Formats: sequence, structure tokens, C-alpha cells
Amino acid sequence: MLEKIDVNSIINILNEEGIVDNNVIATNNKTGSTDGVVYFLSEHDEAKYVLKIDRPHQITLTEQFFGTYQHLKLFPEILYTDPAKAYIVYTYITGTTHYNRGLKIDWLTILVKGLFNNYEKYVQTEKWGRLGSPIQSWR
Repeated sequence: MLEKIDVNSIINILNEEGIVDNNVIATNNKTGSTDGVVYFLSEHDEAKYVLKIDRPHQITLTEQFFGTYQHLKLFPEILYTDPAKAYIVYTYITGTTHYNRGLKIDWLTILVKGLFNNYEKYVQTEKWGRLGSPIQSWR
């Protein structure tokens, strides 16, 4: 289980670093793809940032992925990563991924042109699969 981290102390650090205003409000997002915790950080009732608290390995993978594709507008910009890799803050992108996406041809075209055509080969491993759990063989 993930260690409980005080969100207010993180917000204070982010404020001291000049990342967020002192009036930012954290709202817990109940969904996510890992056992980490995700918060929306809002200023003036508008979501502006995402605070992801997770295990150091997951934060490292998130930072690596977003960093690799930082030149693409499909992904958020990393604003701050905790030196101990306990959390990461990145820009909030409006919209949803699972509901009312529009025509499949439109969003698949965006993925192909915006991501697949810009694929960066990961050369630091001899393994396949997910970054968090690579395997020796494609089979």
C-alpha cells in the first residue's frame, strides 16, 4: 500500500517553488491506472494541474514517458517532479478518454499522426512489453 502523503504539504512546496498559486485547491480524482492517487489542482475553480502521488518506480516511468514526448501537444508538460520521486505535477488537459470521444476515425488519426509517427525507440533494454513489467520474449 502507498504511504499516505499530506497533500497540503505538497501544495506548500509547489507554492514555494513557484509552480502553483497559494490559493490552489486539490480535488481527489477517484480513478487512475495505478495504485497511486491523483489530484486535480484548481485555481479560481478551473483545473490547471495534475498531482500524481505514486511509488517512485511509477513516477519515474511517468516522467520518462512524458519527457520523451514533451515536444508533442498530445501529452501534458511536466512542471515538477519530487526529488524522492514520491509525486509529479503536470499540466491538466481538458477532456475525457473514455466517454463521448467523437468519431473513431478522428481520434485514431490524431493518435497516428501525433504519437505513432513520432515513436521513440527505447534502446536501454533487451526486453519487451510494458515499461513497468518487461519480459524477455514477445511470446
